[in-house]
Amino acid sequence: MPHDVALIPHILTPDLCRDALLCLDALPEDSYHHLVHPRWGPSKRKGEAAYGRHNQPPIPTPLRRVADKIQHYFAQRWPLSTLAQPMQTLTVQRYKPGEGLTKHRDGPKQKPFVVGVTLCHDQDYLRKLRFRMLTNPSVKYDLHTPHASVYVFHGDAYNDWTHESVPSKTQNALVYSLTFRNRTIRTPSYETPPFFNPFQPIANTVGNTAVDNA
Repeated sequence: MPHDVALIPHILTPDLCRDALLCLDALPEDSYHHLVHPRWGPSKRKGEAAYGRHNQPPIPTPLRRVADKIQHYFAQRWPLSTLAQPMQTLTVQRYKPGEGLTKHRDGPKQKPFVVGVTLCHDQDYLRKLRFRMLTNPSVKYDLHTPHASVYVFHGDAYNDWTHESVPSKTQNALVYSLTFRNRTIRTPSYETPPFFNPFQPIANTVGNTAVDNA
């Protein structure tokens, strides 16, 4: 499994999630743009459309509150971490029942951190985020992300593994995947949060190496 990935299930409050879902449901259809591959052009696959990927509109207030809550969580525990800085960009991936996102790897960055949030209308649904080893795609690790969970990946999970959202026949309602990023590059002396060590899990939830020390 990739070392640098963690799930944090209990940061967001029910009120924050309710308001975020109302905001997401109200986003106009034409604000979603199909993904464009540099070689093959626009994707024709269902679900491969995103809000905020190309034009980077201002983050809507209810979703900004989600980002601020996550930032506050990390700032209290690891104030020098990149994750303690304000989230600057947001991409929303919307999945209707049966839709997913094919494997991909984000562009190279210095000290990359990706913060993801899963929000589901069916609060019992578990979204499956699958990592595949870049050099051997048959090696995979599934991270199950329930409603209102926050996950973080960086380091080897970002650079050496692809990731994808796996379609599910059991999904019966809309699922949103929010990806927050911070473009700020910190100095090499920044703190690495200790929960990124997979050999010292603080708690275990839905079959993943997970942490919850709120």
